[in-house]
Amino acid sequence: MYNPKISIITIVYNDKIGLEKTINSVLNQDFKDFEFIVIDGLSTDGSSDLANKYIEHITKYVREKDNGIADAFNKGLKFCNGDWVYFLNAGDFFAENNTLTKIYNSFLSLSKSSIVSGKVKIVDVNQVPLGYNHPNGKVSIDDLLNRNIIAHQATFVKLEVFNKIGNFKPYKIHMDYDFWIRCLRSEIKFELIEEVVACFTRNGVSSFRKNYLIAVKEQLGILLNYSFISKFRYYKVYYSNFLYFSLKSLISLLIGEKMTNIINQNRLKR
Repeated sequence: MYNPKISIITIVYNDKIGLEKTINSVLNQDFKDFEFIVIDGLSTDGSSDLANKYIEHITKYVREKDNGIADAFNKGLKFCNGDWVYFLNAGDFFAENNTLTKIYNSFLSLSKSSIVSGKVKIVDVNQVPLGYNHPNGKVSIDDLLNRNIIAHQATFVKLEVFNKIGNFKPYKIHMDYDFWIRCLRSEIKFELIEEVVACFTRNGVSSFRKNYLIAVKEQLGILLNYSFISKFRYYKVYYSNFLYFSLKSLISLLIGEKMTNIINQNRLKR
């Protein structure tokens, strides 16, 4: 059995344009020691036709109904044979054509850690940078207990970690955060690097304003579940965010969506 250095998993549901952008980004990498797994949740917009167009370059293509992002991730993991696993969803793309070469030669091949995580550049649907990265600025692994500082589009995980920690749990938004916290709890070693690995298109499920409180509730629930916070802190932080979100929504109605987006982007750049 061929064991590549990296297994790349791309999941897609009704994002034909984004999928082609992602596929081309993968195929344009000058690093070629990878397998490419595409999981399509029964798209109806022509994504399957597009995947078949590139089928000779795709190691494994699965088209079947799934139960959300976590389920699609887990389906991809079943087919991984690489030393490292990397998730690049449809619509996201590598920062440069030599990104994998730089990351593998400078970090993955040398690292004694089981998780290596860099940064993503945030872009809009037209691939225009919004002026900030995630995470933005210098962070340490201790910051993970306050917010999700790890972007899966910038993170490489040794396949053996999934055998030890288990796969993704069925959260709507924070399935990756739950996984990182389980790794932290199990003393899996992280290496945080400053390299920009990929560009994240700000139109995914976690980007929608209506999902803000769902994300907060999931994150706090995860920390509570693994005894990193108390119930008192859970409710205190949740209702503080609820009031913040309600006030922000009211201001948005008063000043308009366009001005709100400008203010948010300026805030995130800091």
